[in-house]
Amino acid sequence: MSPESTIVESSRFLEELEAKYGKLRRITGLIGRWFSREQRLFFDCKDEFDLAGGVEQIVSSPNLETLIVYFVVKAQDGSYHLRDSRFKNIYGQSFKRMIEHFHNILEPSIRHGMQVARLVYVECIGYGVVIEERLADTVSDIPDITKILQEETGVKYEAVELQGSITIRPVERREQQRPPAVEEIRISGGTLALYAPEDKTLKKPKSESTAEWAEYLRNVQWKDAMTLNIRETFYGIMVTFDGEKMRYKVELGYPVEVEKLRKACHALEETQTLQ
Repeated sequence: MSPESTIVESSRFLEELEAKYGKLRRITGLIGRWFSREQRLFFDCKDEFDLAGGVEQIVSSPNLETLIVYFVVKAQDGSYHLRDSRFKNIYGQSFKRMIEHFHNILEPSIRHGMQVARLVYVECIGYGVVIEERLADTVSDIPDITKILQEETGVKYEAVELQGSITIRPVERREQQRPPAVEEIRISGGTLALYAPEDKTLKKPKSESTAEWAEYLRNVQWKDAMTLNIRETFYGIMVTFDGEKMRYKVELGYPVEVEKLRKACHALEETQTLQ
């Protein structure tokens, strides 16, 4: 099925939704004219002959300012309402990462908020976005990215392309020297991820049913909690601790904003003081 065939007018999609739930009371702002079933995206498009291109331009934009989430709730009288919530993209995430962040972190709080209001959160039906009108200074060329990395870390980097993704690593590093703040960069799709060196102070147990495993989880959670001071110092940069790879990381949209790339390098440098 081609991308074009999965795009319908939003009015048609909402009619299908009402066939499922009955007449919806719409407590939302304006909804885009078109709906992409593939991306679950409500959007407007100036070029109606290239709707698929319009969707791709939106989901790959490095300037997403706000994610709008549309969802259905059930009222006490049995009626269904269509509502929305808006979330600022303060961490400079891609469209895909913002959606993942919503479902993993934010959606539970929406469910709870609906319960407090005596409503039942039924399902998320799709998303909308607000694009920043001011274009941030972005970079996508690998030589320019490696130059910025060298300026911020003092280490030379080289890039290798493999299976559709790009990996950037230090050219050479002596074992007795302190690892660079950024040990690895991976670029895939619309995401650029920066990884700090592996944290050797934590070791994942082989068994997940021992007291050692519980202690490991407590340590990992504490590592993640300590990144809160990094988020405060470098506003707009979200640092997390990857318990599987045993290292801190920052994920940014690609093409990447130059200022956020520089801040990410400093944020990962600060993680070395937390170990």
